[in-house]
Amino acid sequence: MRYMEIYILINEKAQGPYTRELVLQYLNSGQLKSTDLAAYAGSADWKPLSIMVQSWAGPGKGTRFSPGAAAPAASSKRKPAVAIAAVVLALVLGVAGFVLWKSHGTKTGTATNGDTSSEAGLPKSYAELNAWYVEPPEGKNAATFFAKGFDTLQISQADQDSKDLPVLGKGSLPPPGTPLPSRMKASIAALVQRNEAAWAALEQGADFEQARYPIDLNPGAETLLPHLAKIKRVAQFAMLKTAMCADDKQSQGAADALLVSLAVAQSLKDEPLLISQLVRVACGAIETASLQNVINSVALSPSDLERLSASFSKAESEDSVGRGFSRALVAERVGCLALFDMPPDKREAEIKSFQGQNNLNGVSAEKMMQNLKAQRAFAEETFNHALAMRKEPFPERSKVDDYFSTRATEAINSGYYVAQIFLTALGKATRREAAGLSNLRLAQTAIALERFRQANGGSYPDSLAKLTPAFLPEVPLDPFDGNPLRYQINGEGYEMHSIGADPAKPISFKVTKAPKLAL
Repeated sequence: MRYMEIYILINEKAQGPYTRELVLQYLNSGQLKSTDLAAYAGSADWKPLSIMVQSWAGPGKGTRFSPGAAAPAASSKRKPAVAIAAVVLALVLGVAGFVLWKSHGTKTGTATNGDTSSEAGLPKSYAELNAWYVEPPEGKNAATFFAKGFDTLQISQADQDSKDLPVLGKGSLPPPGTPLPSRMKASIAALVQRNEAAWAALEQGADFEQARYPIDLNPGAETLLPHLAKIKRVAQFAMLKTAMCADDKQSQGAADALLVSLAVAQSLKDEPLLISQLVRVACGAIETASLQNVINSVALSPSDLERLSASFSKAESEDSVGRGFSRALVAERVGCLALFDMPPDKREAEIKSFQGQNNLNGVSAEKMMQNLKAQRAFAEETFNHALAMRKEPFPERSKVDDYFSTRATEAINSGYYVAQIFLTALGKATRREAAGLSNLRLAQTAIALERFRQANGGSYPDSLAKLTPAFLPEVPLDPFDGNPLRYQINGEGYEMHSIGADPAKPISFKVTKAPKLAL
């Protein structure tokens, strides 16, 4: 069964997104209440969690929530995790796109129902997808060391409830460049000291390039992904460690923490799942925010800037190509076509489970199951064409989102309700990918600006063009419109931003007053 992302109204603010499994876990542990209001991503229909949870009840649908129940035991065979298909219904249906299918098809030709050159050799089944996620050579799998760090990391309920602990607790970090309050710094220091063994394991893993986590993709939508929440938790912990080092003016320690965090996030780059790529993007935003805090707090040494430049530039280069999200789209195609290829009785049960969760209350299961052969062909054609479109660089690559939205509209108009569910879910994935790339380019450019400042007596350039070719091969472009990243000197610092998917919410990087350089 496939589930949408869920947002919870906490202190009058929407928090999330959460998967169904996490909601159940937090309800059982008391972190959420059955009276808390919740809504699926893209919906304005807020309702108590108790009502939402009732719609999940049924045979074969995993752990159920019962008010007052204890949290699942750590030894339980079925651990709380994220399901592969959590994102299939997680992304919000965007506004109707341009009629891109016909215009693009005129230029490049449309895919046929059979194999195309653009998809030759790509996985067609969960077994092939599982084999596609290659295991690194023995002893060189970064995920092995990272997993030890995840299991050793100690973050207690008291930490999460602490008003003195930011990010992981209920406190808030001060603005970049502002000293940490004494109580906050003491709380962070205690947490970091308690987790020295976990950090040592993470540092070991950061020395290796390849990673494959011990997951089996053969169960398809039932695959458990417990490592994803742990990876985001590590990024949050690393942000605190970085902030403490920056506050202590420890350039090397801050750079080390940033590099380990980036390595953990990038360990997901080959995992062929959309939810994994979205977690990686979320971690990238945390790391860019950490870098902003560091640059506002401590003058990084030339050697630390070189290390950071190499790692962030490598991550940016890989994301420019878009391999991670393309692999994820291949997995989405596998999952979609697997539904159509199920035995009739299992397929019917799966399709019936969609009702009530996808704004299809007025469509019977029988109507959804009509024209399944035509629906399958329509879906496969759409996925194949989208994969071909993804070969374009940004901002052209963003048109994939409009294409999916347009095809979803065509599907509903044609009565292809099952195909429409899958295609609707993908209408904003590429823009999220662009946001991730924006963060990496902002970080890459901020590091280049610091290198320029050190080489030019403490002054920033009046334009990004002056960073080339000594510190950047070319001026980074905004993935959203193809123009150079916006940059302007502001007092003793600067402001830099990407316009982002929403002009009212640009993705920014600011330095208010850079620390003095060491003599």
